[in-house]
Amino acid sequence: MNSIEPKPLPFAGDRPFAEALPDGRVLVTYRNQAGNTGTHAWLGDLSSNDGYQPSGVHYNDEVELAQDVLHIRNRPNATTRYQLMPPETFRSDCVFEVRARVEGPTGSPLAAFQIGRLGLTVEILRDQIRCDFRRGAMTNPARPDVVRVDVIHKLDMTRFHTLRLQTDHGRTWVAVDGREVIHGVMIREWPLEPVYFGRNPESQGEAWFEHAYYRAVNETEPEFTWNWTAASGRYPDQYQIDRMLEINPNPPVPGQRSDNGYPSWLQLPGGDILMVDYSNRGDKAPAGHLYAARFSIADFER
Repeated sequence: MNSIEPKPLPFAGDRPFAEALPDGRVLVTYRNQAGNTGTHAWLGDLSSNDGYQPSGVHYNDEVELAQDVLHIRNRPNATTRYQLMPPETFRSDCVFEVRARVEGPTGSPLAAFQIGRLGLTVEILRDQIRCDFRRGAMTNPARPDVVRVDVIHKLDMTRFHTLRLQTDHGRTWVAVDGREVIHGVMIREWPLEPVYFGRNPESQGEAWFEHAYYRAVNETEPEFTWNWTAASGRYPDQYQIDRMLEINPNPPVPGQRSDNGYPSWLQLPGGDILMVDYSNRGDKAPAGHLYAARFSIADFER
């Protein structure tokens, strides 16, 4: 008997509902697990081998791709994150490199990139970068008002620099323009954190990215490599922009986790899609409701 090797799909979602359309393509509706929360849809050919594709989280943000640079503007409480495939375990050897600069007030992170599961985050400030390998021990308990000197590197980040976070058999380090400046050791796993680069909502500044490179070499799962440059004219989440449809957004609100999904759909005479789904959007916890949405295949091309 011939076996079929599993392969990653270009989206990350649960509670999926999939059916083939008359033209042979497959339409999948699902609760989005990478990018903005809500019910999304993907339309494509399962044999195309697109592989896993990066996703984007965009809340209240303003992003521009121009002059070979991705510019994330300063918007209050805005989130911009470009998420990548997590490593298999904290034993995976990873490389995450970005070329970036920032503008904004001193004293707080203006941008960041992170390898989730390994629990490693590089925070980019105006006058320094910092990476805490112990998680939660950024300050000395005897002096909670002072950041530990061994996790920071003074640097003018209003100018472009290439920052590289790397792990190799438990050893971890951060390099600036090819020179190692911060060192640490892996101590435990943080399985529910994403891999991303971008700007977090607490930032009071803006950031520019020229390129990003990420590689995870795993123990049993296939190696994952992704390379992006702003000079390509494509956003990091361009596949998501071009190929996925946000049917019903469900942004997070204070005190309530976004909950939606269990979508099912059918194709109506004439070709439109009628979908029925569950959501707690706009409801007070623990309430939720059912809703119906109608869309067309042409909506994927707009």
